[in-house]
Amino acid sequence: ACPLYCHQRFWCGCQLVLHTSTGGVLATDWLQEAEPLAINRLKVAKTMVGRLKALVDMGATVDEHTADQVLVYAALADGQTKLRVPSPSQRTSLHVEAAISVIHAFTGATFKETVDPHNKAVSTLTCDGVPAWLGDTA
Repeated sequence: ACPLYCHQRFWCGCQLVLHTSTGGVLATDWLQEAEPLAINRLKVAKTMVGRLKALVDMGATVDEHTADQVLVYAALADGQTKLRVPSPSQRTSLHVEAAISVIHAFTGATFKETVDPHNKAVSTLTCDGVPAWLGDTA
């Protein structure tokens, strides 16, 4: 954990990234206001590894925080992009929903999310890209 000094307070944070053999990028992070020496690093590590294991076990191809960034590129790509992400009931934030709303407003790209009927922890997020919104490149 590396301390970040901000407004007379210490913030300790860590990020753990797993690159899968199938090209997936799964990540988890942790951020807490605390004195660096007061952090139980072993507990943080176990929590983060547990979160990554949950993503792998549910069959996600990206985590929710990577998905919200990848969606921008999916919207700009020609054709359809599909991601397996934690279902809304498993997410810890509204990053994906906010990204979809903003990206759709700017590009007109359409998104559809379908919860896996056999595994409610994961859903398929489909984006129909609209590269034409950038204008004619010819």
